[in-house]
Amino acid sequence: MPRPLTPSPAQTHATRAIRANRPTWRRPDRLATLLLTLGLGLGLTGCGTATVAEGDFGKYRPAALADSEFLPDAAALRQPRIKAMLLEPEDSEDHAQARRTRPDGRIVATLNTLLGQRGFDLIDPRVAPHLRDQVRLAEARGTAALEGPPAADVALRLLGTSSRVITSTTPARDVKDQKGKVTRVPASTTYQATVQATLHVHEVPSLKLLTSFGLSGSASRTDSSGVIGMLLFDTDGLVKEAATNAVDNSTDELLNHFAFRGHISARRVHEKTSLFLITLGTDHGLRPGDRMQVYSVRAGADDLRRAGPGRDEVLIGEGRISEILTADTAWMAVGDEKVARRVLRGDVVRARHKRGLADLF
Repeated sequence: MPRPLTPSPAQTHATRAIRANRPTWRRPDRLATLLLTLGLGLGLTGCGTATVAEGDFGKYRPAALADSEFLPDAAALRQPRIKAMLLEPEDSEDHAQARRTRPDGRIVATLNTLLGQRGFDLIDPRVAPHLRDQVRLAEARGTAALEGPPAADVALRLLGTSSRVITSTTPARDVKDQKGKVTRVPASTTYQATVQATLHVHEVPSLKLLTSFGLSGSASRTDSSGVIGMLLFDTDGLVKEAATNAVDNSTDELLNHFAFRGHISARRVHEKTSLFLITLGTDHGLRPGDRMQVYSVRAGADDLRRAGPGRDEVLIGEGRISEILTADTAWMAVGDEKVARRVLRGDVVRARHKRGLADLF
């Protein structure tokens, strides 16, 4: 029987993040999102707080900040980057070039870029060459485990990738304007590519399936150069664009599942805006303008399933990451004075990715 291993802090974080966070709204395509955003109002595109420039930091003066009833311990303040191994569809070196031209190869490459920029340490799959087969075995049998020290905290496996390209032709036609002038519109061909896949996330070393994501994307082009255009059209390029969009459409959902858990540690104020120092930074994938949610930690009701009173996290408001960041800290701007007055030292913060109108173009 495989020897059980004690999970690392990053493994514990990855597992808890998936179990604690619910799936978020998935952004469909750009046109649908634009219509939805305009229909509901521009207020949904942000939390009303502009990011604070680094040069403006001197305007903010230290302010008192009361302690939460439950202050984090040293272990809770440590948030190591997540070690992730993205298992590529093909592990044969002979197929490296072919892999890059397929939609699954493009999805893997796009995921590697995204995760590397957002707080993940990517582990080369060649470090654990048998992990792919063991993950497949775990999915087939429903249980399995690795022996020895784990090479990563989570393993991500892409499967079920499919793609198709549909063409439709519009014949040439005459269009008459209000003055009676006739304009000849040439025939055109529209190409639409769609890509779909599933991404499984497994805990390492238990290989337990933690969650899965459905990836779906599309791309289209219209060409009016006739037969020559049809012969020269880059169908592979359109499919790869659809594969990139499949990852882009699920980016918010994926990042929210792995959102790091930080804490409030200090406050500064200028006029009606407050800056709160948080224990997360660029090492955790934060960028200026990222939306953060603040949770107050409170004593929960007694629960017979627990040894004693639990702790509840209650959402009290949102903020935006300013331009003032380090590797492990960042200043978060909160423009709502009512929210700022409720924030305590030790309160929990998590990134909440949900792109608005400005991110669609």
